[in-house]
Amino acid sequence: MLYILFSLIFLPLLKKTLFISFFLLQLVSFGQAQISIHYLNSTPAIDGFADDWDLKNVNTFNSKARNVFSVNQAKYALGYDKQNLYGLFQISDKHLTDLALDKSGSPRLTFNDAIELYIDAKNNSQRRMDVSDFQIIIDLNGNVTVFRGGDRFLMQVVKALVPKDTITTNFVIEAKTTKEGSLNDGKDTDNQYTIEFRLPWASLGIDPKEGEHFKMDLCFNDADEFLNIKPLPESDPIPHYSYESITGNTDFGYPDKWTTTILVGHASWWKKLNETYGHYWWILSLIIVLILMPAIVYLSISNSKLRQIQPKSVEIDEKLTLIFSEPVKRKVAEINSEKVFVKNAKAFIISQLDNDITPAELAKELGVSLRQLQRIFKDELDITPNNFIITLKMEEAAKMLKIEDKNISEIAYAIGYSEPAYFTKVFKKYFGQSPKEYVKKPPSP
Repeated sequence: MLYILFSLIFLPLLKKTLFISFFLLQLVSFGQAQISIHYLNSTPAIDGFADDWDLKNVNTFNSKARNVFSVNQAKYALGYDKQNLYGLFQISDKHLTDLALDKSGSPRLTFNDAIELYIDAKNNSQRRMDVSDFQIIIDLNGNVTVFRGGDRFLMQVVKALVPKDTITTNFVIEAKTTKEGSLNDGKDTDNQYTIEFRLPWASLGIDPKEGEHFKMDLCFNDADEFLNIKPLPESDPIPHYSYESITGNTDFGYPDKWTTTILVGHASWWKKLNETYGHYWWILSLIIVLILMPAIVYLSISNSKLRQIQPKSVEIDEKLTLIFSEPVKRKVAEINSEKVFVKNAKAFIISQLDNDITPAELAKELGVSLRQLQRIFKDELDITPNNFIITLKMEEAAKMLKIEDKNISEIAYAIGYSEPAYFTKVFKKYFGQSPKEYVKKPPSP
């Protein structure tokens, strides 16, 4: 009876629970199996340091190797832009080892402390590497060896189970490394090594755009004891040496075991603008300068004029009072005295108060040269013609502020200033107070 009950009720429930658990496990595994490469609006300098990387998208790898002296841990990040694939790998390693003692292009680099990238650029390979597949080895010294798959490329690795050929000399990649520790010294404890690279998409034949898929595998090689491996037969295992991929595989040269990789994100509007029009920034800069140049010149001239303005002076006020104490006369055909000349100058300025009168216009009106005009004002008042004009205008403005119901803008226009803001600056330079301050509390005579 219990058996029948179990078969009818609990067994279907158990099967359903196991199915759901399996489905969730597969879903989690799928989520973990995908490599996401994020767009970099700010690209790093390739120098072997991580200081210009945003490590919020950093990944971790913990080795499970058992035949080494110390197990490595790694942090790594990948990024891309329109031109390049970028990578940063920081591998914690207590025994920095260079077994190959070789340079870029050597297949033996795989025996060093190194990383390996496997890339299926067309996302179409199955069991065997073909012409769209790449194996890139970068060791802790910054040496690089690159293999490309395909039977027709067989040259150096003739007996390889996965046919491939080294194409390092024709492959563009930039890699830099830094190390914290000493190479091949079994007596000390090292810290880590860092690998940073920039790989042009053109080298892989990939058109980078958001959502682009291809396959990739990332693998870590770890040698913990230095020895001369040249006499060793290829069939002999190397002691204290391990290699494994981020998925835990140790036979990672097969594309069907590589991980789906997706490009995530896109350029910001500013970077798009810079990429599109970056070559024309000098033209835009020139246009901006040409547009702003009149304003810069105007401000420069205005500031120069402000600096030349002579503040209100008691001495000059007394001289003007003395000259103007007699009734004002219009100019005469012949100048009888320089005092009369000054009176005539004042009469003309007051009659043209709402115009922007220049010293040259004043000299022409009075029938003298500009040099004569400057000499007369220097001798009589010890000021320039321009300061004489400003003095009269500012004194008239002060009267208007006291007795007329006009705002500052109206007064500025009334005495020949087209810009009230500039009038305010001149007024303050002359009286030591702004027009608003002057109305509230005029300066004492």
